[in-house]
Amino acid sequence: MYSMENTKERKEEKSVSESHALHIYAGNGYVQGIIDLLRKGADINITDNQGSTPLTWAASHGQRECLQLLLNNGAKINEPIGLNDYPLLQSAFGGYTSSCEILLHAGIDINIKNKSNCTALMYAILGGHQTAVQYLLDKGADMTIKNNDNKTGYDIAIEQGNHEVTEIIENHVLQLMLQK
Repeated sequence: MYSMENTKERKEEKSVSESHALHIYAGNGYVQGIIDLLRKGADINITDNQGSTPLTWAASHGQRECLQLLLNNGAKINEPIGLNDYPLLQSAFGGYTSSCEILLHAGIDINIKNKSNCTALMYAILGGHQTAVQYLLDKGADMTIKNNDNKTGYDIAIEQGNHEVTEIIENHVLQLMLQK
């Protein structure tokens, strides 16, 4: 026979396993699993042991449908997660342009900065994702922001020796100058 103490422990175990499942489902694109857990009352903004939310897992794995489902059901987008990163930064680092688009449409600040003052543009550059860099620039990402190392995204691209990304940034600057 179980005591009340054992019942409480079992409920906590179930809660932990359900939250872990929510993260796994979000990261792997299992929309129906997320729906089922949300119907059972799972906390959409629960964090894992790294401080990441299901939204972050979906963002860092480019799971657009899961991102949209989580956003439609109240997932928070403008609060830091884990090591003070944001879902937009994770999407940019992975090169998931369509995930970036969903997050921007939902209202996240394109120039949101983490604890190191890095932006999504910097993360896309660090990831070497040319399409994501171009997309973020086209959407108005600020190229002049400097991180805690006093470097802009352009500085990072040069430092990495990423000539393609450097060229994208230079062409963007040129286009801006021609528009004036």
